[in-house]
Amino acid sequence: MEFMRDALCGRKRLITNRDLAPVNVPRYKEFNAVALYKAGIADEELNVYLPDPPAKESSKVLNRRFLFNVSTAHIEPRR
Repeated sequence: MEFMRDALCGRKRLITNRDLAPVNVPRYKEFNAVALYKAGIADEELNVYLPDPPAKESSKVLNRRFLFNVSTAHIEPRR
C-alpha cells in the first residue's frame, strides 16, 4: 500500500506490462534479488519504480523475475 500511496503522490512511478521486456536470467549466486534490489535502489532513475527499503530488516524480498524485468525495461523501453 505504501508504494501505491507514493505513486499517487508522485514520489514513485508505475510501469505498464507493455513496457516490460521479459528476460530469463540464469540462476547464479551473483544474480540474486537482494543484490539487484540494492543496485536498483542506488540508481536514481530506476529507484522511482521500486518500493523503498523496509525500515527494519525483513525476510521479505521482491521477486527476482520482477526485478530483472523492471531493470531491463528501464534500460531498453519497448515502443
